[in-house]
Amino acid sequence: MNPKVSGPLYLDTSDKTFDYSTITINGTHLSTISNTLHKRYLVKLGSVKKGVPLIVSGSTQDRGLAKRVHFQSLNTAQLKQLAAKLATESFQPTMRQNQIHGTITRTNSNQNWLYTAIPYDAGWSIKVNNRQVSYRKVLRNFIAIPLKTTTSKISMVYHVPGLMSGVLISLFGLISYFSHVILTVILPKQKWRHLGQATN
Repeated sequence: MNPKVSGPLYLDTSDKTFDYSTITINGTHLSTISNTLHKRYLVKLGSVKKGVPLIVSGSTQDRGLAKRVHFQSLNTAQLKQLAAKLATESFQPTMRQNQIHGTITRTNSNQNWLYTAIPYDAGWSIKVNNRQVSYRKVLRNFIAIPLKTTTSKISMVYHVPGLMSGVLISLFGLISYFSHVILTVILPKQKWRHLGQATN
């Protein structure tokens, strides 16, 4: 093959009989695992240069390997540019106990949601620019916060769901227990003590 982009090169195949441990690059054996579990793997073949040809070989029982094997290159320069751009737009909050605070600046008016890696839970109370907002569950279990202004100040406070109810139930249980002890143990003892003193 003749790489069109300089950078890391990867191999992927849907051929279940392909033996990854037999891969060679220009005759040099590549240290990989065998395919005894018949799973698909993304194999890094190494770093290549644009326009410099190389020969990749491997062992398989499938004669149609050419249709099942795929080579993908990664443009690291573009990836670094994208990562730097996303870093300037990322939400980097400060956390303290049950509170999260931070500011996000959107670069596009079409960016209406802030997607976070914070697990979704009904116990969150979220404010954007000091206004209470309703948040959504996205990507199965993460929080998305609505944005309406270019710069938004995010404030998140977590309260354990049912905490107050649990405290009240616990207090009621303690009061009931001590009331039972007073009525069935302490008061009867005092009554018998008074009767004994009166008899003497």
